[in-house]
Amino acid sequence: MPTAVRSHAKINLGLYLGAPRADGFHSLVTVYQTLEMHDVVTVTARKATTTTLKITSNDSRVPDDSRNTAWKMVTLALDWFRTTAEVEVYIHKRLPVQGGLEQGQGMRWRRWWGWRRSSREQASNRASQPAGQSASAGPAERNHA
Repeated sequence: MPTAVRSHAKINLGLYLGAPRADGFHSLVTVYQTLEMHDVVTVTARKATTTTLKITSNDSRVPDDSRNTAWKMVTLALDWFRTTAEVEVYIHKRLPVQGGLEQGQGMRWRRWWGWRRSSREQASNRASQPAGQSASAGPAERNHA
């Protein structure tokens, strides 16, 4: 059964980099505002013995290979869950292709796959952390200087 979600445009209202940490990354703080403008991403997936991935769009400028964020996220998710599937992604473009508006497709995929993680995996992550620490370190940017 296909699942369709809106991938809203967003604008970055502020991006703040912290000082470099001991691990070479910077802490990031960012403030986004979503806009009502959106693309529609429809995903159909079914179990299969081998993985196939097909990306199509109403706009021929949308990459249908590993350059596409949706491709990357499907591949990562299937690897994460150690499973194979036939996956079809249709992207109905209503926003400019790489027009400077952050559509948030990657974030949408991360939320969708994160929601599907089992409670056992989440509990395991929490249990492995010392008291008072979060299981995720939050966004970070590598210091290349």
